[in-house]
Amino acid sequence: MKKLIVGATAAVLAVVGTLIGCAEVSRPLPPVESRAEPWTFRGVEGKELITPHYCVRTTCTNPRLLHDIPDFLEVCWSAYSDLVPPRRQPTSAAMTYLFQTRQQWEIFTKEFSPAKAPTYLLIRSGGFEERGVTVSHYGRMVTTLSVLSHEGLHQFLSLTRGAPLPAWVNEGLACYFEAFDLDDQGRPKFTPRNNLIRRNSLRDAYYRRDLFELPELLSTNAGRVVSLPTMKVRTYYGQTWSVVLMLLEADPKSKEGAGFRRLLNDLGTEEMRRVVEESSKAPGGEEFGERVFRTYVTDDLVGFKARYEAYVKQLLGLS
Repeated sequence: MKKLIVGATAAVLAVVGTLIGCAEVSRPLPPVESRAEPWTFRGVEGKELITPHYCVRTTCTNPRLLHDIPDFLEVCWSAYSDLVPPRRQPTSAAMTYLFQTRQQWEIFTKEFSPAKAPTYLLIRSGGFEERGVTVSHYGRMVTTLSVLSHEGLHQFLSLTRGAPLPAWVNEGLACYFEAFDLDDQGRPKFTPRNNLIRRNSLRDAYYRRDLFELPELLSTNAGRVVSLPTMKVRTYYGQTWSVVLMLLEADPKSKEGAGFRRLLNDLGTEEMRRVVEESSKAPGGEEFGERVFRTYVTDDLVGFKARYEAYVKQLLGLS
């Protein structure tokens, strides 16, 4: 088996990968049932890949990527479902567009979402999700898969949960699935702590003393962040990744650990909306993301900030 360590970002992508020889012997699992049909975009020949949960329309030419996508995406869907069980089943396949070039991506983006295209085109590399559809373009093998897993989480929540979704949870969970080991069959084993891109971005911001204050982090979203300088974009994703990682690693019986798991159970449902509206911990004035955090995790932002800063030091190996 070979391990491929992957870390990437939806807005600013870089690759950190190493191949490590391993003596472990595993029995190959049967491939995901899938089929391929011809598909074209603006006269460019491509493929439509159909799996149990996905319809992937792509102009990519990398044969290894095309071979691995069905298994990769279906393992992603299973991992998403384990963490945030679906509240409803999609009525159709999850539509996924993956283009060989940024030019093709830009053309499609302008046609698919004219109103939001100016914002999406600010994305330096990667893709986006809208209305349950993901749209991305090829970079390199490992970064492309990482973008698919990131945007796929947004897509999964959109199709199985609904809205509104607090952005810090949505982006933090998407970053949680960016890092993984790939086996010889192209199937990921997720390793969220090994997200080296997010870790490095977090370390840079920590040393610059330029971390987002907690209320700002909880209240903002990727649409606002994408227009910021590159360093702040990286910081935002690094912090949402680390906050979600901290809460998922917390003792499930602790107040914050249990509260976050309750939030994952209620995420995007009327129950979440009702709980937030009725909670005495959510006074008026805060934006939605902060109100969700105060309701489900803790209303003590000062105390959480201190614990979060200690966790960041531990995560970065600075303590």
